Amino acid sequence: MLQKNRALQQLALVRCGLNTHNWEQLFDALSVRPIGLTHLDVSGHLITDLGSAFIANIIRFQPELEVFKASGCGIEGRATIEILSALRSRITLTGLDLSDNPLSDAAALIFSDILEREQPGNRLRKLDLSGTGLEKPDLAWIFEALGRNTSISSVSFSRCPIVGELPTCHILSAVASYGVRRRIYLKNCGLESSLVISQLMEDAELQNPEARIFLDRSSSRESTHPHTPLRAGSSQELDTVPQDHDLSPRQDIGEPLRSGSQAHPDGGPDNDEPHLCATVDALAISSSTLF
Repeated sequence: MLQKNRALQQLALVRCGLNTHNWEQLFDALSVRPIGLTHLDVSGHLITDLGSAFIANIIRFQPELEVFKASGCGIEGRATIEILSALRSRITLTGLDLSDNPLSDAAALIFSDILEREQPGNRLRKLDLSGTGLEKPDLAWIFEALGRNTSISSVSFSRCPIVGELPTCHILSAVASYGVRRRIYLKNCGLESSLVISQLMEDAELQNPEARIFLDRSSSRESTHPHTPLRAGSSQELDTVPQDHDLSPRQDIGEPLRSGSQAHPDGGPDNDEPHLCATVDALAISSSTLF
């Protein structure tokens, strides 16, 4: 089916029970006659080291890839290096979601290379690293690389408690230089001291008035901030790549799998039938074992 549909641009395979053999089959299908995917979502699968090698090759065969999502896939160790190394070669990339993955120490170095890619070669706008297992030195390195990047408009480190242990000078690095419009999400990151929060917000405002930092809703400072995050139940999920990178006409079809969550991606009940949404240029399959 994939080889026959030359118009397919968006492919979402979310929580489909795919294994290493299936990734190999998908690579074979996409490499024989590359179809030029722009959006690829493989969230909600356990991606092993061997499976990551096939996914990395799929990425390399998609020269027009703009958005890649692999949330809640248990990516760590060698798998981190395989996938990020392939993404580093994709200068077309505008959105990257690797939330809820352990990742590895090597991730910081590759992320730095991606973030510091010279303009206009760097098109990355949205980066979601919420709920990842990056250590303090790695996060500090990524924050500093963000400070030298002018393309990122939205980045999330929500649910990364290690962020709360970083000196505020590292967090301020991500605010970037004056005039760079950027939203930084640090919700549930262990930033609990009202004094630290107050100073962080003030320093961020002085450093770059165009940047906005979103903290826990309980923060008294956030409630008076001019760009207060949307309330629960709103149509925009702040901890994920924003809706302009949705993978299908159905809203939330590519929503990342949260740790321990078995919820249906559309918010409906789980069932044994595959959810299939297809248009001329988009195909999304979720919540079913296909093979």
